[in-house]
Amino acid sequence: MPLGKWHVASQPHVDLLGDLDAWLDGFRRVARDPLSPGAFARALRRLEDAMFEVSRRGSPDRWQEVLKALGQAERAMVSSPRTTTDRNLRPLPRLRRQWLTAADDRSTEFRLARALASLQGEPPIGPLRANMVPLDQSAKWPAFNTDNMNPPAVVWGPGDLCANLYACLCRRCLDSVRAAHEGLPLGGSFAAHVDDIATFIWGEVDEERLEELLWGLNAVDWSFHPASHASASHEPLPASYALLKLVHLPQPLAIPSGGLTVNVPYDPALARRAYSGQLADATRLAARRLRSSGLSPVTDMAGGPSDLGRRIAAALLFPLSEQDVARLASNVVRPVAAEPATP
Repeated sequence: MPLGKWHVASQPHVDLLGDLDAWLDGFRRVARDPLSPGAFARALRRLEDAMFEVSRRGSPDRWQEVLKALGQAERAMVSSPRTTTDRNLRPLPRLRRQWLTAADDRSTEFRLARALASLQGEPPIGPLRANMVPLDQSAKWPAFNTDNMNPPAVVWGPGDLCANLYACLCRRCLDSVRAAHEGLPLGGSFAAHVDDIATFIWGEVDEERLEELLWGLNAVDWSFHPASHASASHEPLPASYALLKLVHLPQPLAIPSGGLTVNVPYDPALARRAYSGQLADATRLAARRLRSSGLSPVTDMAGGPSDLGRRIAAALLFPLSEQDVARLASNVVRPVAAEPATP
């Protein structure tokens, strides 16, 4: 074989790169301009290298490299709003759902990033991406809100993953209360696996990789709704997470054993106390909320170290299936009617 040539076999999913054609032309033009910030050129080099590699061998890890490079490009645009608006750049285009199949390596990080990216909320809250990127949600196609590139809804900053997940949780819940929506905007097209949430809470995930994947997966078209099923659970989840999650739900809490459905009022103090290291206080307040809603928690207080509370507060953003919520509830609460009356 002559030097500098290689055999290129047909790769599955390679046609998905066509989703990027029009957007990439505009981004490449700006990135190659020597007057543009260096972050654009770095993102373009990474993206072109990743696209070249995936066209040679389309394994999930290489598709993930494309997604991570796309996320880096969008972060560059968000970080340089003047260049982005002056040069009429657009956010990442909608990616077909088949990107999820191409990039799925069955890892905890991918599943958690997929669950987060699929989060949706009623207007004007929208997807999680709207808390990371200044989107014009009234546009038919992905577009920046060029009138305000620093809207209050965008709270994702330079902090670590836990800080940003917690900031998004608070913003979404607060905006939902202000809009008088029923439930909280914490439901997604893909539920997180319970074991994956436990792994996150115990600090055993690659957070940098998870965040990079999230930025790329945000661009997937999440208008479809796959069936959401309960996941197998082998890793222990803290009772404190279960109590707090039951008061951070997108729908009323159903207790199958008692045939009861209750609406638990949202209280921002619960996650705030957990995040600030007051986990015992947070779970005590959560137990009080559940009790006032007609339930009897099996424990009133579950504490832990400050870092555990911080990670639990961040983990409240991950969407759960209704089956997993019911299973959490069966472990930590009972209907009051099933309890002996107290004097």
